[in-house]
Amino acid sequence: MLPFVGFIILQFPLPVTTVIVLYISIGTDLIPAISFAYELGEIDIMTRRPRSKEDHLVTITLMAQAYGYMGWTQFWGGMFAYYVVANDFGFLPADLQFKANETILIPKESDIYNPTAWNFGNSNLSRDSCPTDTVIIDWIYTKHAWVDLRMAALKCQMNGNVAEYSQTFNFGTCNVQQISPFSNRPACFTTEGTKYSQSAYFYGVVIGQLFNAMACKTRKLSLFTQGITNTFMLFSLTTEIMLILVAAYFQPFNTAFGTRDNIYMHFGTPAIPLAMCQLLIDEIRKYFIRNLKPNKYGKPHWFTRAALW
Repeated sequence: MLPFVGFIILQFPLPVTTVIVLYISIGTDLIPAISFAYELGEIDIMTRRPRSKEDHLVTITLMAQAYGYMGWTQFWGGMFAYYVVANDFGFLPADLQFKANETILIPKESDIYNPTAWNFGNSNLSRDSCPTDTVIIDWIYTKHAWVDLRMAALKCQMNGNVAEYSQTFNFGTCNVQQISPFSNRPACFTTEGTKYSQSAYFYGVVIGQLFNAMACKTRKLSLFTQGITNTFMLFSLTTEIMLILVAAYFQPFNTAFGTRDNIYMHFGTPAIPLAMCQLLIDEIRKYFIRNLKPNKYGKPHWFTRAALW
């Protein structure tokens, strides 16, 4: 939900499409969720006090756990991957805001970007008047995948009787010499660059899911105490990895879901530190729950009451 809220408020190109959301919901997320049914009980489960009959299955604490730091950590991991990849393809992160509905002036397919020319290499432009045949950039599909935005995303202003053009974006540098399989042109400075960014967001979120599955195996015990003996979960996590590899490197899936063949450093890798942080934070939470003593009346410590879902 958060990428769509950000898209509405900040108007940056959508970090994740609805098709990829479906791929996550019924693809990468489904089997790991089922695997929790095969998780062994925690070793101290018979020593714990029973739940109150007033407790609900879904509590505020559980909601805070899922949609608080776990959800936010996965979101920011995906967004960090999105912006890192966008930056490497020539789009400065700060400059992407309010560009979702930007218009362009379509050049000829044979045009070549020229930073010193008055028209930046776009031969469809005229010096006599500002063009009116602008179109909104297609960030989602491949309609404008071949268009170099350096010579298409232009603003026109009349200076006397002369039309003057300036670039809408403050472009960065191209750090990845990658050819798009759809346009057969460099992905830098094109909408294909943001398709690779969308894919990085997707892969980053899935990496966050892998660490989240490890964190959610237990409520109180450390992961290192519980161990990783749930073979069905290991199968599910392997399946999850295979699903994103297929989405990345099997071209029919690229066409169907809009994913791209990101290089290793862009394959959700920027999200790994934040994914590790969510596991570390959860281990610290469990450590305090296990070690903070109840008060003199036997009531659990306030942190335990607040953090044990």
